[in-house]
Amino acid sequence: MRAAIRGLGEWRPETVRVNADWPAEVVASWAARAPKPGTGAVDDTALVAAPELSEADRLSALGFARDMEDPFLFAQERRVARPHETSIDASVHAGRAALEDAGVSPEQLDVVMVWDAVPDRPGCPAAPKICERLGALRAHGLDIQQACASVISSLELAAALIESGRARHVLLTQTHVGFRLCGFETPTSANVGDLGTAIVVGPSERAGVLTTSIVSDGSFQDAVLLARGKDDETDTPWFVAGGPFVFGTKDRVRAQQMMKDTVKMGALTIREACDRAAIAPRSLDVIAAPHPRRWIPGAIAETLGLRADRAPQTYEEIAHVGGCGAVANLIEARRRGLLTPGALVALYAQGQGMTRGAALVRWGVD
Repeated sequence: MRAAIRGLGEWRPETVRVNADWPAEVVASWAARAPKPGTGAVDDTALVAAPELSEADRLSALGFARDMEDPFLFAQERRVARPHETSIDASVHAGRAALEDAGVSPEQLDVVMVWDAVPDRPGCPAAPKICERLGALRAHGLDIQQACASVISSLELAAALIESGRARHVLLTQTHVGFRLCGFETPTSANVGDLGTAIVVGPSERAGVLTTSIVSDGSFQDAVLLARGKDDETDTPWFVAGGPFVFGTKDRVRAQQMMKDTVKMGALTIREACDRAAIAPRSLDVIAAPHPRRWIPGAIAETLGLRADRAPQTYEEIAHVGGCGAVANLIEARRRGLLTPGALVALYAQGQGMTRGAALVRWGVD
């Protein structure tokens, strides 16, 4: 028995924030503090050289240069969870949508894997409560934490469980309810939104999840994290009284490197997955990748020799939604009619810490 994606689900909060909601003086202060083009980046020495990397660098430089024109980085809208809407709520709503899409009942679930960008209660797993609220009372609920790469790690584990016969139906949920950590005055708030997504993986006679390639690099550990400050003195531990935690960095050079090389890492990781499956990257029909910037999915596609429209993006309407981005864009690919039966799809995601991963999926197999 093999594993395949059987259903997709998404939850978008009703509240919409548009660019006009930000005070003009705040936006002006962002522009004044913005780095000048060509500063703050370092040359990559961590990745293996490959023929496509120079094209990735060119496309990235062009994309970042264009981003300098807009303090909102060309996001037009972003969805924002209301104060009472939790990460658990987001998982439940998206999970229900995916189950309905798959025609699978909660009672049929064997495993529920949950990733929360911002857990409702740190240290307290959310998956058991999500199982209860979904009605998946016989399922094993477990939390996954590979940051924004969790969707690829979860898909790999789900496929392994199904192919080994240890599970039949697995639900994967991803939530990014992080806008509340940004506030309206931080530049981060300009392109961050809230979202919940979900995938149902089930049995198939033919392979749907073909292969995965996942690599971790701990040298980026402090590049992107939830912190109180930028150094050990201001970033006090969670068990010591202090200020609020916000998205930030304690290694600005590596943070800039991680962002600068997102296209490069995406293309490299997808190529690694294609090599494992003996598939030419040019054979890909769809690339579903996150969009910390609007141009990144298309640039990954172009680096691999594909048209940019093979990598749909929803950045203008939902902004950057972390580990939900790849699934949101997979759903967008389906809306656009790109997920035809037999279509070859590459999902890519990368997460702080860091981990980069890709999965190759054959769509619509029996």
